[in-house]
Amino acid sequence: MSGWRVRIDADRCSGIGMCEALAPDVLEVGDDGRVHARRDGFADGLRDQVEGAVRSCPTRSLRVVPEHKTV
Repeated sequence: MSGWRVRIDADRCSGIGMCEALAPDVLEVGDDGRVHARRDGFADGLRDQVEGAVRSCPTRSLRVVPEHKTV
């Protein structure tokens, strides 16, 4: 099902929410004011949406990696 993951640098995230607006199926800003992945991974069909969210992040807190990659 999924082939990609979003890596989130929680220390850099300021919770602006642009990523959630652009990729709401994959990302959400939690009650703690930080972005969280809604799921462990996502399929190719959502990759463009998530890449747009990554590019829009003003704090550069996000990146997309292959699901099998752990770092």
